[in-house]
Amino acid sequence: SRLSQQARQPLAPVVSRQSEARMAKRRMETLAFIAALVVSVVDSLGLSFTNPLQIPYGKYLGASAELIAWTSAIRGLCSMVAKVWMPWLSDVSSRTTVVRISVIGSTVSYFIQGLAAVFPTPQSRIACYIAGRAVNGLFDGTAPVLRSYISEVFQDEDVMKQKLIYLNLSSLSIGMVFSPLAGIVAGGVGPAAP
Repeated sequence: SRLSQQARQPLAPVVSRQSEARMAKRRMETLAFIAALVVSVVDSLGLSFTNPLQIPYGKYLGASAELIAWTSAIRGLCSMVAKVWMPWLSDVSSRTTVVRISVIGSTVSYFIQGLAAVFPTPQSRIACYIAGRAVNGLFDGTAPVLRSYISEVFQDEDVMKQKLIYLNLSSLSIGMVFSPLAGIVAGGVGPAAP
């Protein structure tokens, strides 16, 4: 009986260390997923808040309906380019660096679009607005980078698939919920404060 107790004692610290390592890994995975979720939601919010405002703000700047449609097309084209260069850069450098670059670029693009209202002529306002939309598209590549990040963090394939589904659904649903709210708020504030 005494021998069996002595034989079991050295296992307790080993089991405890393994349990602590598993808990630390789960905490790291949880924090990584929360960070990816926050970036995805913020990215979705930025687009969903500005999309309902494009027509009234574009008209306020002096753009025709056709030109406003072209700005969306330009943004979409630049977004396609971003979906190529951002994942490539994240493979070459790091996922977190590319996500930071994307967030900074998107912020600058919204600033450029808002700055368009201060230009003196309709042509200069519209040119600034188009530039802001293009810059916004060029930094719209976080989705594939976040998917790669999640697939690297979660080794269990079933858990990884579940987290990817949550990530995609959250970014879609946030946009659907908050786009109408952005339109309501903009109606009360007016197009001069995008």
